This record gives sequence, structure tokens and C-alpha cells, in this order.
Amino acid sequence: MKLNLKYIIIFGTVFLIISACFLYFHFIDEKSVKILHCNGVHYTHNKNYSIKSNIEITFDNSKGFMILNGNVTEDGVSSRLARRLLFNISDIDNNLILTFTGIEVGMSDEVDRNNLYVPLPAFMSTVGSNLLISIYRINKHNYIVESNGIASFLCVNDD
Repeated sequence: MKLNLKYIIIFGTVFLIISACFLYFHFIDEKSVKILHCNGVHYTHNKNYSIKSNIEITFDNSKGFMILNGNVTEDGVSSRLARRLLFNISDIDNNLILTFTGIEVGMSDEVDRNNLYVPLPAFMSTVGSNLLISIYRINKHNYIVESNGIASFLCVNDD
């Protein structure tokens, strides 16, 4: 049975389109991930000031939250840091911008930002502040979150 060239071209075109869609959705499109849970440590210090905090981040579609648990030490005096930061996510040039929409200060939080000589980073203390991040897939279920060129968090999706 001789196949018509027209049917061969149609079949080939459909096969290429389906293959391209499969590759895009399963290997390239990181935005298809709905929920990511991330863990990391934020550490900032200078001569008189340091912050060391465990951070958990959950990304869920266009919003998420960050949980901070650690210490702020200034001139030898340590204060407990315990906060939940809410944020919205927007995309710009293959990077994500987290815009912080709320700060829930935990009962154990002892940090009084008005009495600190060196202020907390804006994302920890200011509603409306932004944080630019990038997310890179390293295998099927794991991702790295980078901020300011530094890999900061390991993330796992819930699929």
C-alpha cells in the first residue's frame, strides 16, 4: 500500500508539534511547578552585627510565604528573630520578584528594628520591599533558589 505524501507530511508535522509540547512541559517549563518547599540559612555579619536565621520558603503559584527563625546579634546582645513573611510573586526577564505583602511577628520575636544600629534587610522588616531571585531545576523534583548570584536554598516540589 502506497502512502500519499500529503499524509506523511501531516503526520510528521503533528508528531513534531506533540514532541515539542512534551519537551517544553516536562523538561523546560519550570513554571509548571505549582508548589515548592525550600530550606536554607541566611547569614549576614560585620564587626558589630550578625543575623543567623533558618529560612523555610513555600512558593504556591503567584504567592508564598517565608518563615524566619534565628538570632540577631548587635554589639554582643542577641535577640530572637521569629517571623512569617507573606509575598506575591511576579516574573521579569526569567527572574522572579518577591514583593512582601505582610509581616507576621511571632510571639517569641524580640527584635525591635527601631533600636538596631544596623537595620534588618528590607525583606525581613518592610512591607512593600522586593527581593529578586532565580530558580533553577537540578533534577525532576529538586530546585536551587539563587539571590544576588548566590545559591541560597534547596527546594523540593510536591509532585
